[in-house]
Amino acid sequence: MPKLNLIDSYDRHAFERLEAISVGLSTNFDRVRMLPEKDIDRALSCALLFACLSTHDRAITLGRELLAEVDPAWLIARIERIADTQIDFEDEWDYRRLLELYQSLDAGLLAKIVSRGLISGRPDLVEAAEDFSK
Repeated sequence: MPKLNLIDSYDRHAFERLEAISVGLSTNFDRVRMLPEKDIDRALSCALLFACLSTHDRAITLGRELLAEVDPAWLIARIERIADTQIDFEDEWDYRRLLELYQSLDAGLLAKIVSRGLISGRPDLVEAAEDFSK
């Protein structure tokens, strides 16, 4: 579990958002698997938004560390559905961060998201997808 430094504004923000979903979630994110479905979606969305939409290194790292705490098979079965509702696939930044996340999670997920970029017709997304297809 990432050690949250509550003096850091990004860590404090993550702490507050996760604790609002379920007390103790900020110190044991793997507990997300035991939550009601609506709270699972909220918690995974929170971590995914940190990992992909943030522009600050600490927030991106924090989101990835949170997701890394969860059983990979369980996460892989859910993350794509959450990403489809939370990530702007037309935004190169968001798309690249998702490519990076999927690269660390699962080759199958990465292949799917690479394919999506390759057929997008957008030169910036095609370039990003090509960067991850090598």
